[in-house]
Amino acid sequence: MEQLNHQKYKIAERMIYAGARSPTIAQALGLSIARARKMHKFISNRSSTSGQSPWDAKFFLGPMVMQSSAFANLFDKVCTTHPDDMEAERVLRAYISYILIYGSNAQIPFDRAWNLTIHMRTKKLKLVPCRCCSMKVIVSQLYPRDITICPICDQ
Repeated sequence: MEQLNHQKYKIAERMIYAGARSPTIAQALGLSIARARKMHKFISNRSSTSGQSPWDAKFFLGPMVMQSSAFANLFDKVCTTHPDDMEAERVLRAYISYILIYGSNAQIPFDRAWNLTIHMRTKKLKLVPCRCCSMKVIVSQLYPRDITICPICDQ
């Protein structure tokens, strides 16, 4: 049977309050999906949203590129300033900052933010500096385009 230490429980609790679904919690904390579902139900008093977790890297491009880039930059900074934290903790730190910045206009749910970090780690998505302002913008390795100007400078 899996052991769940206090630190992982607290991280799972914060992930659930941030909107994480059971599969994301299971993946982030190395738990079985059944354990993650039970925790979700116990902590939130409701079942986790069912269905397939969102995965497509294209979600982060196009109209979402500014918010995706903002989250990716926040995550990049958190990884630099908190290198010893668990991956789930770093994603949470970046996500909370992202929500504080965008508030009710935030369009990236926690599960998608988690997936964005996986796409960055596997090099499907990366941050590249704009040639005009140097702001780092998220671009795809899967759909090669020469994006060297951010959406703000492009207007």
